[in-house]
Amino acid sequence: MWQGDLLQFILQNRIPGLRIGWLISPPALRLKLQHLKQILNLSSNSLAQLALTDYLRDGGYERHLRDVRLRYREQIQRISQAVIRYFPEGTRISQPCGGYVLWVELARGFDTLALCQRLFELNISIAPGQLFSANKQYRNCLRLNCAQPWNAALDQALFCIGREAEKLLSKG
Repeated sequence: MWQGDLLQFILQNRIPGLRIGWLISPPALRLKLQHLKQILNLSSNSLAQLALTDYLRDGGYERHLRDVRLRYREQIQRISQAVIRYFPEGTRISQPCGGYVLWVELARGFDTLALCQRLFELNISIAPGQLFSANKQYRNCLRLNCAQPWNAALDQALFCIGREAEKLLSKG
């Protein structure tokens, strides 16, 4: 069980140097791939591999996914409420069935790239809708990442986004 606790710590603290991964291959390629792995990587992190084995076998990953899904659902809800409260009237919000991002649509003609530039000066980051289109559609949309835990700083950032959007809208 100690290995599951270790892996939980690793997942929570995002320690990328462990280089844990897996590959599913056809049986005919398995020996060749194992040989290539041995050539490319002289040693593996046995402790991390054992911890991952325990963690997966004991259902730790499924519990982790349940917890993360619940947290993201709560975050989406809180951020949606803040967007409704702080953003200009008429703003529309997606209702995602999963994940941790929220799609926000402002008035037609609004330029979220200009909003992004203003927010950059305030150390606030959004993803303008144009990033998600090959032909520069969604200029009036933005994507918010809802994975961060709710706190006063996040609430303040959402307030600032709404305030700056309102300023840009009033300028026309």
